Amino acid sequence: MAFLSHSFDITLNVIRIGFAVSLLDNFFGKRVQKLAPKEILSEKYDAPSSIKEMLALELSGLDTGKHFDGDYVLKFDKLKEDLTTCRNLKNADEISKTTILNKATNAIFDVVTASSREVIEEINGKVGLFLNKTIQALETEPSLNRLEKEINTFLAGLHKELYGWP
Repeated sequence: MAFLSHSFDITLNVIRIGFAVSLLDNFFGKRVQKLAPKEILSEKYDAPSSIKEMLALELSGLDTGKHFDGDYVLKFDKLKEDLTTCRNLKNADEISKTTILNKATNAIFDVVTASSREVIEEINGKVGLFLNKTIQALETEPSLNRLEKEINTFLAGLHKELYGWP
Protein backbone atom coordinates (compact mmCIF):
# COMPACT_ATOMS: atom_id res chain seq x y z
CA MET A 1 0.00 0.00 0.00
CA ALA A 2 2.66 2.53 1.02
CA PHE A 3 4.80 1.74 -1.95
CA LEU A 4 1.93 1.96 -4.44
CA SER A 5 0.71 5.34 -3.19
CA HIS A 6 4.23 6.77 -3.04
CA SER A 7 3.42 8.16 0.37
CA PHE A 8 6.77 8.75 1.96
CA ASP A 9 5.23 9.18 5.43
CA ILE A 10 3.58 5.77 5.35
CA THR A 11 6.73 4.14 3.96
CA LEU A 12 8.82 5.51 6.84
CA ASN A 13 6.33 4.13 9.37
CA VAL A 14 6.46 0.71 7.72
CA ILE A 15 10.26 0.81 8.03
CA ARG A 16 9.96 1.79 11.69
CA ILE A 17 7.69 -1.20 12.33
CA GLY A 18 10.35 -3.39 10.72
CA PHE A 19 12.85 -1.94 13.18
CA ALA A 20 10.45 -2.80 16.01
CA VAL A 21 10.46 -6.44 14.87
CA SER A 22 14.25 -6.44 15.01
CA LEU A 23 14.20 -4.94 18.51
CA LEU A 24 11.66 -7.53 19.66
CA ASP A 25 13.87 -10.32 18.30
CA ASN A 26 16.82 -8.90 20.25
CA PHE A 27 14.61 -8.59 23.34
CA PHE A 28 13.62 -12.24 22.95
CA GLY A 29 17.24 -13.35 22.64
CA LYS A 30 18.51 -11.40 25.64
CA ARG A 31 15.66 -12.51 27.89
CA VAL A 32 15.99 -16.19 26.96
CA GLN A 33 19.76 -15.99 27.53
CA LYS A 34 19.05 -14.57 30.97
CA LEU A 35 16.23 -16.92 32.02
CA ALA A 36 17.44 -20.29 30.67
CA PRO A 37 20.67 -20.57 32.71
CA LYS A 38 18.84 -19.73 35.95
CA GLU A 39 16.17 -22.29 35.19
CA ILE A 40 18.58 -25.12 34.31
CA LEU A 41 20.41 -24.67 37.63
CA SER A 42 17.20 -25.07 39.64
CA GLU A 43 16.46 -28.22 41.62
CA LYS A 44 13.67 -29.24 39.22
CA TYR A 45 16.07 -31.03 36.89
CA ASP A 46 17.62 -34.34 37.81
CA ALA A 47 20.88 -34.05 35.90
CA PRO A 48 24.32 -34.03 37.52
CA SER A 49 25.25 -30.56 38.76
CA SER A 50 28.37 -30.46 36.58
CA ILE A 51 26.24 -31.05 33.49
CA LYS A 52 23.74 -28.41 34.60
CA GLU A 53 26.55 -25.90 35.14
CA MET A 54 28.03 -26.57 31.69
CA LEU A 55 24.59 -26.21 30.11
CA ALA A 56 23.95 -22.98 32.01
CA LEU A 57 27.16 -21.52 30.60
CA GLU A 58 26.21 -22.55 27.08
CA LEU A 59 22.62 -21.35 27.36
CA SER A 60 23.77 -17.93 28.53
CA GLY A 61 25.24 -17.44 25.05
CA LEU A 62 22.37 -19.07 23.16
CA ASP A 63 22.02 -17.77 19.59
CA THR A 64 18.26 -17.44 19.36
CA GLY A 65 18.45 -16.41 15.71
CA LYS A 66 20.00 -19.78 14.93
CA HIS A 67 18.01 -21.98 17.31
CA PHE A 68 14.54 -20.47 16.90
CA ASP A 69 12.59 -19.77 13.74
CA GLY A 70 10.91 -16.45 12.96
CA ASP A 71 7.90 -17.39 15.09
CA TYR A 72 10.10 -18.21 18.11
CA VAL A 73 9.63 -21.96 17.73
CA LEU A 74 12.61 -23.90 19.03
CA LYS A 75 14.72 -25.86 16.53
CA PHE A 76 15.56 -28.49 19.11
CA ASP A 77 17.64 -30.79 16.92
CA LYS A 78 19.82 -27.86 15.88
CA LEU A 79 20.22 -26.73 19.49
CA LYS A 80 21.11 -30.20 20.70
CA GLU A 81 23.59 -30.60 17.86
CA ASP A 82 25.28 -27.26 18.63
CA LEU A 83 25.62 -27.64 22.40
CA THR A 84 29.12 -28.83 23.24
CA THR A 85 27.84 -30.46 26.43
CA CYS A 86 25.55 -32.75 24.44
CA ARG A 87 28.29 -33.63 21.97
CA ASN A 88 30.64 -34.48 24.85
CA LEU A 89 28.01 -36.65 26.54
CA LYS A 90 27.77 -38.76 23.40
CA ASN A 91 31.38 -39.77 24.05
CA ALA A 92 30.72 -40.94 27.62
CA ASP A 93 30.69 -44.63 28.50
CA GLU A 94 27.58 -46.48 27.32
CA ILE A 95 26.07 -47.19 30.74
CA SER A 96 25.91 -43.64 32.04
CA LYS A 97 25.68 -42.02 28.62
CA THR A 98 22.04 -42.84 27.95
CA THR A 99 20.79 -41.81 31.39
CA ILE A 100 22.74 -38.57 31.59
CA LEU A 101 22.07 -37.61 27.98
CA ASN A 102 18.33 -38.23 28.40
CA LYS A 103 18.21 -36.17 31.60
CA ALA A 104 20.22 -33.37 30.03
CA THR A 105 18.14 -33.43 26.85
CA ASN A 106 14.88 -33.29 28.79
CA ALA A 107 16.18 -30.45 30.94
CA ILE A 108 17.37 -28.44 27.92
CA PHE A 109 14.06 -28.86 26.13
CA ASP A 110 12.03 -27.94 29.22
CA VAL A 111 14.19 -24.97 30.15
CA VAL A 112 14.44 -23.38 26.73
CA THR A 113 10.76 -23.94 26.01
CA ALA A 114 9.68 -22.51 29.38
CA SER A 115 12.02 -19.52 29.06
CA SER A 116 10.91 -18.74 25.54
CA ARG A 117 7.23 -19.10 26.49
CA GLU A 118 7.69 -16.54 29.27
CA VAL A 119 9.43 -14.09 26.94
CA ILE A 120 6.82 -14.60 24.21
CA GLU A 121 4.13 -13.68 26.72
CA GLU A 122 6.09 -10.50 27.56
CA ILE A 123 6.40 -9.64 23.87
CA ASN A 124 2.69 -10.29 23.28
CA GLY A 125 1.90 -7.93 26.15
CA LYS A 126 4.16 -5.20 24.78
CA VAL A 127 2.80 -5.47 21.25
CA GLY A 128 -0.81 -5.68 22.47
CA LEU A 129 -0.36 -2.57 24.61
CA PHE A 130 1.26 -0.73 21.68
CA LEU A 131 -1.60 -1.67 19.35
CA ASN A 132 -4.28 -0.68 21.87
CA LYS A 133 -2.62 2.67 22.59
CA THR A 134 -2.15 3.34 18.89
CA ILE A 135 -5.76 2.50 18.04
CA GLN A 136 -7.03 4.73 20.85
CA ALA A 137 -4.73 7.58 19.80
CA LEU A 138 -5.76 7.29 16.16
CA GLU A 139 -9.45 7.25 17.08
CA THR A 140 -9.04 10.64 18.77
CA GLU A 141 -6.56 12.09 16.27
CA PRO A 142 -6.49 10.18 12.96
CA SER A 143 -3.32 11.41 11.29
CA LEU A 144 0.01 10.11 10.06
CA ASN A 145 1.77 12.36 12.56
CA ARG A 146 -0.07 10.70 15.43
CA LEU A 147 0.76 7.24 14.06
CA GLU A 148 4.40 8.23 13.76
CA LYS A 149 4.40 9.58 17.31
CA GLU A 150 2.97 6.32 18.69
CA ILE A 151 5.47 4.21 16.75
CA ASN A 152 8.38 6.39 17.85
CA THR A 153 7.27 6.21 21.49
CA PHE A 154 7.05 2.42 21.28
CA LEU A 155 10.46 2.15 19.62
CA ALA A 156 12.13 4.50 22.11
CA GLY A 157 10.70 2.61 25.08
CA LEU A 158 11.67 -0.77 23.68
CA HIS A 159 15.15 0.43 22.76
CA LYS A 160 15.70 1.94 26.21
CA GLU A 161 14.54 -1.26 27.90
CA LEU A 162 16.78 -3.36 25.69
CA TYR A 163 19.94 -1.27 25.62
CA GLY A 164 19.53 1.14 28.53
CA TRP A 165 19.52 4.32 26.45
CA PRO A 166 17.13 5.90 23.92
